[in-house]
Amino acid sequence: MIEKLKKGAYWRMRFVPHPVSDKMFTLKECRELVKGCRVRLRERPFPYFRPEKIVNEEGAIQCVHDGKTHKEWWRMRQSGQFEHHSSLREEDPLLREEYAEFLDILLDESSERGWDDYSGPIGISCLLHTITEYFTFLAGCVQKFPSGNTEFNIEIGLHGVRNRVLVETDVEKKWDVIFKTGLEEIQTPERVFTHGELIAHADDLAVDTAIYFYKNFGWRDPDRKQLEKEQQKFFREP
Repeated sequence: MIEKLKKGAYWRMRFVPHPVSDKMFTLKECRELVKGCRVRLRERPFPYFRPEKIVNEEGAIQCVHDGKTHKEWWRMRQSGQFEHHSSLREEDPLLREEYAEFLDILLDESSERGWDDYSGPIGISCLLHTITEYFTFLAGCVQKFPSGNTEFNIEIGLHGVRNRVLVETDVEKKWDVIFKTGLEEIQTPERVFTHGELIAHADDLAVDTAIYFYKNFGWRDPDRKQLEKEQQKFFREP
């Protein structure tokens, strides 16, 4: 599945607790941890979890979802390490068409040219929502870790995104900006978070991380207050 994902654009998130202990959880506890901490903020809970799709491996559980519009792979190790790969939601054919139509409108209005190498969209709000799901899920997991785990490394990356365009389709959000990246991948710098940080400030950390990605697309001054408002709306919507 990972090789299939690498043929296009995809997200990758990796979470590592410190200190690392190979037998922090049993395989059954790994299942209960992922199931209990799932985030239900969109039509598809994060991460994908179907008992019949979960397989036991040496020291880990693993899940693969190979749907027509969404692909996902994750592994939770008994050490508490969690790795997640997924396709972009913007790759859903209907969403991709919606983004393309809106991009055409913006390009006509701005008289921008030279977009023949456009390779697909990255939604402004969609990116924020994805990263918010990551931090919300991990904050839930951290609360169930043994007290000795006080630090956690989180890496988040967007891969295969050269010539992707950052854009928004909801005109009410007034994000009438378009930025195209020449980067093949955007990876957060290595950073260690404390137990307290993740639990108390998961929302803020998600916005910080989203802004990091926006800036790597060339959007130098995103309005943080507007992003926080969008995030809170995301939490409230059914």
